[in-house]
Amino acid sequence: MHDSIKEIFQLQIRDTVVQNSRTYQMLQTAGWAGAGQLSKTVTGFINMLLVAHLGIQTILIVTCTFMVTLIFLAIDQQLRAVTTPLISQCTSEKKENLPKSLVVLKAQCKQTDKQTVLVQTITVQALLFSMVFGFLVSGLALVFPSEILQLTGASDSVALEGALYCQLMIGSIWLLSLSGTMEGTLQGIGHANWSSQAGIIRNGSHLLLSYGGIYFLDTGVVGVAWASILGEIVGLIYMTYFLRKTAFQKNLTSLRPNWAVQKDVIRNAIPLMADMVFYQMNAALLWYILRSYGDIVFASQRIAAEIMSVPSAIFWGFYVSVSRFVPHVYGDSEYNRVKQYTTSMLKAGILTACVTLSGVFLFGKQIARLFTDDQRMITTTHQWIFVYVLVGVAGVIYNVAARALKGIQENKIIMLSSFISNLIWCISMILAWKYMSLWAVAATYILYQSLEAAIVGWYFYSDRWIAHSKQPI
Repeated sequence: MHDSIKEIFQLQIRDTVVQNSRTYQMLQTAGWAGAGQLSKTVTGFINMLLVAHLGIQTILIVTCTFMVTLIFLAIDQQLRAVTTPLISQCTSEKKENLPKSLVVLKAQCKQTDKQTVLVQTITVQALLFSMVFGFLVSGLALVFPSEILQLTGASDSVALEGALYCQLMIGSIWLLSLSGTMEGTLQGIGHANWSSQAGIIRNGSHLLLSYGGIYFLDTGVVGVAWASILGEIVGLIYMTYFLRKTAFQKNLTSLRPNWAVQKDVIRNAIPLMADMVFYQMNAALLWYILRSYGDIVFASQRIAAEIMSVPSAIFWGFYVSVSRFVPHVYGDSEYNRVKQYTTSMLKAGILTACVTLSGVFLFGKQIARLFTDDQRMITTTHQWIFVYVLVGVAGVIYNVAARALKGIQENKIIMLSSFISNLIWCISMILAWKYMSLWAVAATYILYQSLEAAIVGWYFYSDRWIAHSKQPI
């Protein structure tokens, strides 16, 4: 009896030590990923400051081009939302719950080479798809830059003046695909620190070159585009070096398409792509509605979004941590730990969001003055910041739960929640625009994010995904 109690006590101590150690690793990963995203966001923040002082016309050029980039990323990033968790899952000890194509591939490999072959195959297949898609979009931008900008709602003068900027930024968009795939692989194999270091170097180079182009070479917004391209290349070189030291130290896979893996990855990515397409359609509608209220309202919303992206970058670390650790324990069929890790990051994310977003709102007007001296624009920007504070808290809940569901390949519920939430958002936004005020339109954005968080959170904590996990995928 005494020995049994002693054994139980020892097991509890061991589990507590393991749990605390893994929690520390998760927070460490979150810290590095947050630092990398923060450097990217601060770079965008400072670039927006530089661009803002070049005039509203320049802000509109950058904003319209950014809208095109978002549409591209709506598809491209969702592919990585599938491949990065799969890579993490392949680093688990048992490597269970994998898609059929990877199960077949695993069975064909030597025991010592399984992880390397699986990680390399997923990375190469993701890279092939992303690069083809990136080159297609880049080609369209090089040939039809003004027409693309006009599709985003840009006026003829903005489209004409911003054509070269659009050609440079969208014409090189395939670099984002390459960079994102490498970054996802490093995060998936547990080296978020290296991907973040590459991001910090990339963004630092971008910032220095942007500043020099505007103030010393007088290249204006075109200089910002060239700075972005050169900075991206610097980051790619850095990540290539680390991949050669880790996942690609031994070349065990070919560069040929593996259609079975491609099919499984794309099948899992389609619901996520649909999710982002639904959202981007409503985001485009929101931007169209805001344009009807005048340039000041439109520019204020863009400035507020840029301001709020700085604290939101901190939350990104929690999402990356979930994407790394949840699939890893899912690969070992440790379903209780899936919930434990998700809940830990959810609590940390909500607490961080409440503190940081409240601070930004309190000093919102002072921060807005960094962008403009127009008092009306400052006031409108501060009002938009309040909207983003409420959206941000709900967004943390949604993103942590959604990242966990993506990590366990439960992507259909994400598409369903997106369809329901975006449909309600679209209808309520149009009604608010036609019959109410600007801030009623803004309130529909809060409604959308809260509804989506509620649906995804309910599904995850209802444990319905566990029954699916115990069935062959």
